[in-house]
Amino acid sequence: ALACSTPPEGRCRWTLNLLRDKMIELKYIDNISRTSVHYALKK
Repeated sequence: ALACSTPPEGRCRWTLNLLRDKMIELKYIDNISRTSVHYALKK
């Protein structure tokens, strides 16, 4: 759902790094790699 939402101000789309940082900021997860975000989105 986060990847489909409006990207942060000043950005035209979500990147894997932005998604990772936002997930950690929102406390969805303590730590996650960029690759893990990629695999999750691929599924």
